[in-house]
Amino acid sequence: GCGSESQAVKIGLLAPQTGPIAQYAPGFEDAAKIAISELNKTHEGDFEFELIVMDSGCDGTQAATAAQTLIDSGASVIIGAACSGATLGAIAVASQAGVPMVSYASTSPAITTADDNGHLFRVVPSDAQQAVALAAVASAAAVSNPAVLYMTNDYGAGLGDNFASNWS
Repeated sequence: GCGSESQAVKIGLLAPQTGPIAQYAPGFEDAAKIAISELNKTHEGDFEFELIVMDSGCDGTQAATAAQTLIDSGASVIIGAACSGATLGAIAVASQAGVPMVSYASTSPAITTADDNGHLFRVVPSDAQQAVALAAVASAAAVSNPAVLYMTNDYGAGLGDNFASNWS
């Protein structure tokens, strides 16, 4: 910019501080803090990045409320959520506000077809793609009759069912 003052940029993070994967939230938050630090070093003098962390609860309703709080706080982008249900809840709010979201862990195939107005992105493949790859790996290892064991949650069931349907 032309001025001597750097432009403030607020980045929201939806972290699962409570709920079934709360044990991973500190790592997600530490990673985000490192990224913010790197951004501030790289863009020193031009931009000042600030991280605002909200609890998604790994829940769609709680994540939607958290996303609204981030938007009301001036977040330009929302990183998250981790859980697919939370991401789907939050994008309903964020897309209406024109705020993009980038999920770092949501794998549900429903993310691909979500009504997001072009605002939802993810950096991990969907369960459907993971299952195809897993079936290929098992097949290449000459496995003939695999047992499918999975966690009884949406992620486990989705991946397990997709693997079973892709096994030939």
